[in-house]
Amino acid sequence: MGLSWDKAAFPYAWYWQEMHSSPGYPWYKGVYVMAIEPASSIPGQGLTAVMEKNGSHRTLAPGASAEAELHAVFYEGQGVERIAPDGQVTLKK
Repeated sequence: MGLSWDKAAFPYAWYWQEMHSSPGYPWYKGVYVMAIEPASSIPGQGLTAVMEKNGSHRTLAPGASAEAELHAVFYEGQGVERIAPDGQVTLKK
């Protein structure tokens, strides 16, 4: 699987895990998941933390909107041979 998105809209990627540890909504210690998702700010600890730590959050004026595209690609292959520093992926043959 591969993901691509507009870096201007989402300059960061969050990697997060939920490992049967959050007792409250929505997990209730019932899931074991991992995700990488596009993000407009860091750190991934909620809006209050972002505002207090570095102000990287985005704001919109009342009634304003923002649009962005996210592309998810699924493909079959023998695995990844290499990922170059520029993001170029070489699949195993």
